Parts: sequence; C-alpha cells; structure tokens
Amino acid sequence: MSFWKKLKNMLPASKRQIRCLEEKIYELEKENKKYIEKKFKFTDLQIEHKFQDTNSRIIDIRNRFIQSELRELLEKQNDTLSKFNVALEEANQQLKFLKNEMTTSINLQEETLGYARENNWGIVFNNTIEDCDWLKEHAFSLGRWAIGYQCAYVLFRVLDEVRPDKILELGLGQSTKFLGQYASNSKGIKHMVVESDPSWIEFFKNNYELSDNSNIVHCDWDFCDYKGAKEVRIFDGFSEKIAGQKFNLIMIDAPFGGDMKEYARIDVLQHLPECIEDSFVIMIDDVERQGEQNTFNEMKMKLEEAGILFVAGLYKGKKSVGVIVSENLKFVLTM
Repeated sequence: MSFWKKLKNMLPASKRQIRCLEEKIYELEKENKKYIEKKFKFTDLQIEHKFQDTNSRIIDIRNRFIQSELRELLEKQNDTLSKFNVALEEANQQLKFLKNEMTTSINLQEETLGYARENNWGIVFNNTIEDCDWLKEHAFSLGRWAIGYQCAYVLFRVLDEVRPDKILELGLGQSTKFLGQYASNSKGIKHMVVESDPSWIEFFKNNYELSDNSNIVHCDWDFCDYKGAKEVRIFDGFSEKIAGQKFNLIMIDAPFGGDMKEYARIDVLQHLPECIEDSFVIMIDDVERQGEQNTFNEMKMKLEEAGILFVAGLYKGKKSVGVIVSENLKFVLTM
C-alpha cells in the first residue's frame, strides 16, 4: 500500500480520536464543574448554617443578658418600692398623729372659745336682768344640761320686749323659772310646760311656786320613725295636749336628745306650721348636736314650704341655741 493511502487511512482515525478526546475532556470539565458547583453550594449552606447558629447564640446571649439586667433592675425597683412603702406608712402614721393632735387642739380651742363666749354671755345676761321689774328671783343654775347663758339672754329679751302670751315650753327646768315669773306677773298669759319625769315635776313644784298661768303637763317618752330615722324620741300624747292651740313663743329643750344621731326633739316640728301664731318665736337648745341641728333645718324647710316668711340664726356659747322668728320680729336675731 502506498504512503498516501496509509496516511489517508490514518487521518480520519486521528480526527475521531481527537473528537473523542475532546468529548472526554468536555465531560471531564462538565463533571468537574458540577463537582465544583456542588462543593461550593455545600460550603455556602454550611456557612449559612454556621451564621444562623452563631446568630442564634448571639441572640440567646443578648436575651440572657437583657433578662439578667431586667431581673437586676426589677429587684432594685422592688427594693426601692419596698423602702417607699415603708416611708409612706411612716408618713401616714405621722400624718394620722398630726391630724389627731390638730383635731385635739381644734377641739380644745373650740371648747375654750365656747367657755369664753359663755362667760361673756354671763356678763351680758346678768347686766341685762339687773333692774327687771318682773324677774325678781335671780337664782339660776345655767349651763351643762340646763340652758346656757346665751339661751337665757335671748329668752329674757324675747319675754321682756316681744311680750308673748301663748307660751309652749318643752322640758321643765331653768327656763321654767324665767317663764314662770314672767307668766305670774301678767294677766292673760298661758304657759304650758311638757315634762316626762314625774319625780322631777314633784321636786320642782316643792321647791318653786308657779302661778295659775303656768301648767305642767306630764307626757311619757315614746319613739317613732321620721324620714328613715329609727326610734326618734318624742313625747307620748303630745299631739292631744296641744290640739287646737297656737303659740307665739315655743321653747324646746326636751325630750332628751343627746343620744339621737339623726333627728331629735321633733314634737313641734311635726305640728308646724299649724301650732304657731302669725307672729312667733321658736327657740331650740343644743343645736350644736347633729340631731337638734337637723330638726332645726327641717323646721325652716317646713316653714318655707308653707310660704311663711321668717328669719333664723344661732346664738353660740358653750352650747348653741337655734332661733326662728317671724319676719316682723327679725330684730330678735340681732340682740
């Protein structure tokens, strides 16, 4: 065989081999590329996992740090709050003590002022009655359970200047000595005294003489409800005793009202305005107490509802007396 033929036969084979080799190289490159890509992907995933793990650890450390800081802060706050509560309790105790001291001081000052007023009223009263022609007996025991000097002064001025002739007195006592002397000195005066204690009535009659113008009426105690107040003390049969009568002076110092918290001495209140003349004076003692004060206010309310013109006020001493007068007698509140 000739050289060229041999060469010709050899060339195609070499091309095929080259192509085959190229294909193998391509496959190898392809596989290598896949391997490299796979290798890099795996590395990225590992990095991502490691990053996530590291990040989780950082977050966990941070949370634990924050929780620790919060616990420490909370403990400090609780400690501060506990100290504040202790200080607040001490302050409250001190405030309560100061309040009690202040209340005691105010009460003492008020009591001292009451005695000072009472002494002043005593001087004014004694000077006022000195030359009275109808008040001959001056042996009065005023104050404490009896009417005080301020009440005695107002009562005397009303008797001496207003000259009432229809008098109702609730409670036999020192005021009866005024009213009894006044009633015995003038004709046509009717003076009714309502009292619950028969032994006190007997004792008083044995030691003090009343004229026929004065009449002591005995009424036992009883109790009734008034505007939601339970067992308010009243005079039993009082309505029957004053039925059909009108008065131009009413002096209220009974029944006993010291234990009545809501209303006290409501007997006259329940008969207003039917039991008063057009011109009138109503006096109620011990209105510094809540029960009498409420009754005093109820009296004013009843007169307002009835359209009756009046003036009201207080005379204060150791105790206080409430005074309600018809408008024509308003000067009684300025004496």
